[in-house]
Amino acid sequence: MRQLLSYKTIRLLNIAEAVMIQEKKLILIEIAKMNECSIKTVKDDLFDLNTQWNHLLELNYKNGLLFSNNTSYYDFMLLKKHLYKQEIKIQIIIQMFLFPNLEMIDYAQMLDYSESHIRRQIKPTNEYLKFHKSKIEYNSKTFKYNLITHNQLHHTFFISQLMKESFYCALLPPFTDKQEQDYTRQVNTIPQFFKERSNEEFRLFLKVMLYNTKAEDLKFNLNQINHTYLKFQAIKPSLSQDLKSYLKQNNLNPQTQDQKLILDIMLLISIKATLFPIKVDTTWNRYDFYYHSLTHKNKQTFNLYKQFMKKITKKHQIQYEPYISELAFDLFTMVHSLEDTTPYTIGIHSDISYSHAMSLVYSYKKHLSLETIEIYQKEKRYDLILSTQTFTDEINENKIIKISDKISLTEIKKIHPLIHYH
Repeated sequence: MRQLLSYKTIRLLNIAEAVMIQEKKLILIEIAKMNECSIKTVKDDLFDLNTQWNHLLELNYKNGLLFSNNTSYYDFMLLKKHLYKQEIKIQIIIQMFLFPNLEMIDYAQMLDYSESHIRRQIKPTNEYLKFHKSKIEYNSKTFKYNLITHNQLHHTFFISQLMKESFYCALLPPFTDKQEQDYTRQVNTIPQFFKERSNEEFRLFLKVMLYNTKAEDLKFNLNQINHTYLKFQAIKPSLSQDLKSYLKQNNLNPQTQDQKLILDIMLLISIKATLFPIKVDTTWNRYDFYYHSLTHKNKQTFNLYKQFMKKITKKHQIQYEPYISELAFDLFTMVHSLEDTTPYTIGIHSDISYSHAMSLVYSYKKHLSLETIEIYQKEKRYDLILSTQTFTDEINENKIIKISDKISLTEIKKIHPLIHYH
């Protein structure tokens, strides 16, 4: 997707990734080298980030070093979506999908660009679209443009992913109750986990499919999805055996229910890799960030996982490579010991009462999705301490975060990255 982005957007996201995801502290010349630009351009980029997006980045500049106080992956992804939405090539693709068969003057008015500027974008946009079996076609007789495809199913997936990554989902008309009932019923052989686990993605995919797909193409697409699911049901026992061997190799014995869920996720990603072998979101992908950190955190785990994926790729003739990081994320977050990490422990201290401290424990467990939270005990060691008062005990101050008497969204946003990406 990088081919659809301007040089400036790439520079801005490079800076954001460095300070938010990689948690680096950078001097200006390092940024200039990273982005292959001048110091003046770096200063202009930082001005734009500070004035427009600092509510997401929380940039600071101290002692000549640029850094961020926000390490939230979610906020980085919000920034990415906002910047993608401004990209002219992405706008052209979306508008030609939503409003096909119009003249250039119509698109120029919609996008608020000159006709000549949009025409200049068509060739590089088509260079990218050919990887997704699509192209923008000009009819010299009618003087109109259309976004056409040679693979309707993949085209639908591509447009839905592009909309998801650039905040354009709202431009699609909402489902009517009848539409939702009619077309979700047609995907009758896909189990409920497919719809529930990827509900947002699945619904968006259906919305795009329904928008301007001919009835015969729609039926063909749904039949193709069902056929692929049935195919993988046949190899499910073999996948199950492969998974059991891998878990045993890692000295793991998860509960039957968890192992079944992991197998379902493998089945879903197998279907996805078969139906959509060309991954759309290949730039600043959240799963890829996680996978990259895994390769550095635990090389033994990473190597065993690579061997496992190589084995099942060869055995089942499925090209998992585009989605290898997505499967890793689901697998390792469900079976935590695969990462060879110890549980992150939090002690909560209240200067008011024991019952108040207990109520905070319950609240933080719920909002942080973490079970290893308890009332603070002086003799125990904790990764993090949350306290309603300033501690007088001799404890490393970096471990203590002051909290208010009542749980707040601001505090959750501050604490969440410390726990889930420690």
